[in-house]
Amino acid sequence: MFSDPNNYTLIAELDTKVVGYVILFLTNKVRDRHSALLAIAIHPEYHGRGLGRMLMGEVLNQADNWLNLIRLELEVHVDNDSAIALYKASGFQVEGTKRLSTFKAGRYMDMLLMSRIHPEYLSKA
Repeated sequence: MFSDPNNYTLIAELDTKVVGYVILFLTNKVRDRHSALLAIAIHPEYHGRGLGRMLMGEVLNQADNWLNLIRLELEVHVDNDSAIALYKASGFQVEGTKRLSTFKAGRYMDMLLMSRIHPEYLSKA
């Protein structure tokens, strides 16, 4: 997972323990090199401590200023209010809903599709 050249991974460590990570899944497809899929996870014991905000801030810096990415995409469970709030605060917007697309806690549920366009390109769109 961490050594794939098409992925860009940042981790958060505390006392040599990985407590969170964020990954940008890059592509070699010529038409899609400007975009990446984002995945982020924080260990449940460390929720609410600002680690997600810290990782998101740094990965956006890398995407915007070093990796030449214009579009970031992600999927999130529709009931994950804290993650949705983090994504919206980071400039992500809901693009759509994948209805009954995943199974969680004994039932099928929706996923939101969200994206963030580099702020410089929003005025050009």
